Amino acid sequence: MFLAKHIEPGTGAVVASQQLLADELDISIRSVQRGTKWLDENNIVLRIKLGAGTVYAYCLDPDEVWKSWNTSKKYAAFTTKTLARKEDNGDVKRRLMVMLKGKEIEAET
Repeated sequence: MFLAKHIEPGTGAVVASQQLLADELDISIRSVQRGTKWLDENNIVLRIKLGAGTVYAYCLDPDEVWKSWNTSKKYAAFTTKTLARKEDNGDVKRRLMVMLKGKEIEAET
């Protein structure tokens, strides 16, 4: 229910860390891992791991998420709502600054 409540309309996806889900649901990270794995295996939620950490994109409507995909592409692009904990704010700001700085450099060249 928590994922459905925070899904981005139009994409059917939300990005969140397992720690955020554990905090919000007042359960252990291990319970989040087991629960989201079960949801994925039973085709209720599509989990897409982002990077090496414990952040996933959770998709309730895989057809919506992959609608931009075609058979000649290896990846699909989609926008999501991203949930971050207040404790992670510094890291989120740092990563955004690095990303935006890279975009500024690309725009100048």
